Amino acid sequence: MTSGSGSRGFLSGRVGAIIVAVVVTGVVVFATCLAVWLNLGGGAWLSDVRVMEAHLLDPDRPNRLTLTTASCNESPRKTRFEETDEAVHVAVEAFSTPFHGGQDCQDSIEVQLGRPLGDRVIIDGNTGRSVSVIGLIPHTVADAQPSAEWRLVDVPGWPNQAGFSLRLPPGWELNELKGTDPYGPGLVVVDDAYIGEVVGDGARLLFDYGGDTWSLSPSDDRARTYAMGWENIGGVRARLLISMNPGAGYTGAFFHKSGGPNLHLVGEDLTLEQQRIAVAVFRSIRLLGQTGDGT
Repeated sequence: MTSGSGSRGFLSGRVGAIIVAVVVTGVVVFATCLAVWLNLGGGAWLSDVRVMEAHLLDPDRPNRLTLTTASCNESPRKTRFEETDEAVHVAVEAFSTPFHGGQDCQDSIEVQLGRPLGDRVIIDGNTGRSVSVIGLIPHTVADAQPSAEWRLVDVPGWPNQAGFSLRLPPGWELNELKGTDPYGPGLVVVDDAYIGEVVGDGARLLFDYGGDTWSLSPSDDRARTYAMGWENIGGVRARLLISMNPGAGYTGAFFHKSGGPNLHLVGEDLTLEQQRIAVAVFRSIRLLGQTGDGT
């Protein structure tokens, strides 16, 4: 006759074995599904992504926008698109591939409007936030390039960092402003940055190398008074900001390199000719000891 304790032990052993078998089977099924998903589906699923910027790329096609999204080679697509008299609402989704590692890039998607954007704002349908609208770099400065005959100037770096170089046309000078307050009363000059100015022909470009970052994104530019564009300058990704109204506003460049100091230069109220020279100076800049694309 089998004892009660023996029966309980036998049943307990059977139940334990069944549980182990179920767990093992579940793990095997999960691993199989994961392998199929990674190999056939690319290890991706769709998720909402942020619209970072909107670009007006072609003056002959004012109804077409290109949106920059916070995704990298992930086939973005619109999930919502609505136009009103005040705004354009657009939401985007893209594939997410968490097992593939991060990449430093952005996707883009084109949007066809029912009429020109005008002074309407663009709203990211996923975040509810307005999106900066960026115009074309005006053709008046698009081809501005430094001359090989311009004087090469080496600019010191900040502590433990390499400096940068640029070319200046005849009559232009670079002045160090360390220990002064070039930005006006009440503003603090950081101690760990090289600060100076480039002056000539009535223009003044302030520069800050190694200090706080400035993205050069004009806030709430409803009137579309600025154009911006990314360029590869000396192996570093730089952003240009151009006032569309020469004689008013700001014209500048922003260089940012991961793991290195930032550099920004900006001039205020530059005439058209001063803008052309400034952009040519920007394009002559080389961040010494740094290569690769900035972020």
